[in-house]
Amino acid sequence: MWKTSEFMNAATNTQKYITNYTILVPATWSHDAAWHRTSGETFERGRILVKEGFGESPDEPNTLQPGDCGQEGDYTHLTPNFLLASDSEFPFREKTMVHHWGHLKWGLLDEKPTDEDIKWYSYRRRLYPTRCTTAIDGIVRDATREQSNFACLIALNGLFTDTCQFIEDLETSSRASIMYREDLSSVDSFCNSDPDSPADLTHDSLAPSKQNRRCEMSTWDTLNFHEDFATDTSNLEFLNEEPVAYIVQDYDPELVATTTSTTSTTTTTAAPTTVATSTSTSTTSTTTPTTTATSSEPVVTTVSTTTESPVEPTADPFTGPPRKPDVVCLVLDVSGSMNSENRINIMGSAVANYLRNYLETGSVVGIVQFNTAATVAKGMTVIVNDTTRDELVNAVPTVAGGGTSIGSGMVGCKEELLAYAGEDVASTRMFVLSDGQESSNSSPNTAEALPEIIELGITVDTIAYSQSADPVLGSVALLTGGYSFYFSGSQVSTAMQDALLATIERRRNLDTPVTLVSSGIMVPARSNYTQTVPLDISIGRDTRLVFTYYSQLDVHIDAPPANQVKITRDTAFKLISVQLSGVVTGEVTFTLDNTQSFTDENVVVSVTTRAGVLGQDPITASARLSTNYLSFDAQSTVNIFADVFQGLNPVSGVNVSAIFELPTSSELTIIMTDNGVGTDMTAGDGVYSGTIRSNQLVNDGFYSLKIDVEGFGELAVGTIAGRRKKRAVSTGPLSRVASGGMFQVEGFDLTIASQDNFAPSKITDLRIVESIYGTDYFTFGWTAPGNDLTYGTAAGYEMSVWYDTHANKTLNDSVILAPEAMLRNNWSTTLQPAGEFVNITVLVGGLNNSFFGLNETDETEIDTYFFKLRAFDEAGNMADWSNEISASFVNPADYLNPVTIPGSTSVTVPTTAVPPGLNTTLIAIAVALSVCLLGLIVGITIALLVCFKKKKNQVDPERERFSHPSSGNPTPPVAAVG
Repeated sequence: MWKTSEFMNAATNTQKYITNYTILVPATWSHDAAWHRTSGETFERGRILVKEGFGESPDEPNTLQPGDCGQEGDYTHLTPNFLLASDSEFPFREKTMVHHWGHLKWGLLDEKPTDEDIKWYSYRRRLYPTRCTTAIDGIVRDATREQSNFACLIALNGLFTDTCQFIEDLETSSRASIMYREDLSSVDSFCNSDPDSPADLTHDSLAPSKQNRRCEMSTWDTLNFHEDFATDTSNLEFLNEEPVAYIVQDYDPELVATTTSTTSTTTTTAAPTTVATSTSTSTTSTTTPTTTATSSEPVVTTVSTTTESPVEPTADPFTGPPRKPDVVCLVLDVSGSMNSENRINIMGSAVANYLRNYLETGSVVGIVQFNTAATVAKGMTVIVNDTTRDELVNAVPTVAGGGTSIGSGMVGCKEELLAYAGEDVASTRMFVLSDGQESSNSSPNTAEALPEIIELGITVDTIAYSQSADPVLGSVALLTGGYSFYFSGSQVSTAMQDALLATIERRRNLDTPVTLVSSGIMVPARSNYTQTVPLDISIGRDTRLVFTYYSQLDVHIDAPPANQVKITRDTAFKLISVQLSGVVTGEVTFTLDNTQSFTDENVVVSVTTRAGVLGQDPITASARLSTNYLSFDAQSTVNIFADVFQGLNPVSGVNVSAIFELPTSSELTIIMTDNGVGTDMTAGDGVYSGTIRSNQLVNDGFYSLKIDVEGFGELAVGTIAGRRKKRAVSTGPLSRVASGGMFQVEGFDLTIASQDNFAPSKITDLRIVESIYGTDYFTFGWTAPGNDLTYGTAAGYEMSVWYDTHANKTLNDSVILAPEAMLRNNWSTTLQPAGEFVNITVLVGGLNNSFFGLNETDETEIDTYFFKLRAFDEAGNMADWSNEISASFVNPADYLNPVTIPGSTSVTVPTTAVPPGLNTTLIAIAVALSVCLLGLIVGITIALLVCFKKKKNQVDPERERFSHPSSGNPTPPVAAVG
């Protein structure tokens, strides 16, 4: 870690370095006395994962980065081998760490082309590789064309074919860029657009990399827009010493002591498990440990002769030192308003379902009810068996009346949690449910109760029951690191059961339930409803179906013969629970029978299951919002993200919908995409994206999100997010549901919301699809952006064109629109729905000196054109300009073997095979680091960097060298983040 700190300090001009980091290890690892207990660190908020790798390059690090330029990533994955292997195997490990920290924390994008990027571009009738900087030398060759001396062919788009490779000179002296090839020995810096920078640091603004397409600036400029670099701290003293490691574990010291004294036999084997880390920021000058993530958890089988612990650990192979149980206190509103619209009973049914079917055995639960004051309905109780579950369900309140003192309920639960957990209270949580405004005379009120709860580290999840609920609930969750939800009270809304289940799914890591179905169904009188639920091969164990009804209902289950069906009916809370034995494969069909009733029946259905094999990852779905609060204006948006993965392997090709429950109790459905357009950064990375816009909002208040995943997916086994697939496997029919929480809107204005204030999204993949030497046209292609951002169909496009010359005239800064007469096909052919790939052919024969207003005597030839594009809608809303591309006709004869290019000698391409690509290494360890920033010690989670395992290139000393003419870049730098 010291080398990483030292390299980070040098690469950031002495502004950042690592002082300490925290490692959160699994509770199932054998405990070490030197380790500390967790104090709020959790895996689900982790930023760095340590887990075994996959694919052809299993140790290659990877950062999942769904946000746009300058936005933090989700996590970095590292492998144990990457972290533990010798420096000889990974000689540039520290550089790889900084490379991925650039992705994870600072939002830097790749400068080396990924699958969706173009590897080459044309300029001044020559071809150049996508790289940064242009000072990096190398050879161009096509390993598939041995009989043609490995010479590359030029494709229909005027660029080299996909099989053509640019092979860098590993002995290059270029110092940049860390975000291009950090494994080159000379690289120690980021690309910089400063015109006074040396050539080997100068940004190549023409390269069609993701960094250029999305950011429109160099990586160093992007860094300087980040808050970490808001103030120059280059004069900060570098503490050139080994960073301090702080190791924490989620364990119960009493249970560890008991197990240690009573355990007679222990055996250990390895099992793959995903873990994660989180990042926190310190605002003081003291060094404080931050949070991190861990590696794959071992399987530990323990045989005990006695058990003195009050809690018997969950029976599964992960039975190392007993982990602390899930300790939760329910804070339930029983004020007078809970009598309206059957709220008290609806709440009771949802909570009873939570206690009976979702909480793990070994969990510890208490119930505090509140109105004007708080009452303990049930003290902290360990769930041992069905008997204790029944006791807890019997304590769920069914009578309401009085005022609303949310603060009193929270204080009551705080005292219960403190009495049970003591010093370990920071690992406990509350779930607060309320339907109204806190009474003005409440004592203590929420504001008075919250500071101590925050100080103790108790996490508080909240659910706002109805639009009348106090908005303070969202703030409570935010300030304590909890999740906030909204439930309208509709009899066909699933939001409450989704919220309760989400508090478990988002936190437990060993064997969490997976939701397949969560739906509200109205069954007409004298009829029935039948639905078949598919179970893919990754799931099927502990399958449960739960039906909540309001009057009367019969349920029929059709399950595979090998699975026994156990049905339990709770008439008090109107719950029917179905549990299937063994591992269910194929499908399960349920029928809701309302044939004996003369009235319609509303039913809320939940189907959950677990991984088919304990310890193996099921395919999961999760959802999140870019914000939980929205101050309304004409262009307000909330971005939605849904992750569909099996472990770290993304699932593509499924249909993902975001379903919002609105303040009017109606629903809004938004289709989400994984196509690399608009807010979706990378196509096929398993992160589906969407946006809810201000003109889709209906009022102030709470908006609840649920995502629905359906269809036949493609599991990319061995895929690094954003990189080439190694192998695709069909998932079979998928069905998943997940809650995404809620957001609140303030300041809604119906007049503004009724207007068209949204332009189409920015095009970020403009490219040449046809460029043939000897013709006078270019055909350009791009993904249609939509009418309102990425939805609908644009009304039209306009294209800008400008020039470059051998005389190196300064580019005309004004925008020159391409006239309709230049188009071979009409713009109308490009007006396709968002997500469709469209193209336009531009005739450039008339783009001569006079067209650009140049003096013919000064300019002899225009050999490079620059194009950019933007869409507009019927209201005249203009999108931002697209990525710019250079276009120049390249003569294939110039690239016959041997190849001669400016600045290099004739090269005879060797007949040896192309050197293998980077054998990268994937590692997952949760490590949080503190970086010196602005004179303060800033806690950050750092992704341990992977150094590419390098093999010696067997090439001739002479190489085809690429560098632009000394005239410099043809376009001025952009001064704002794209």
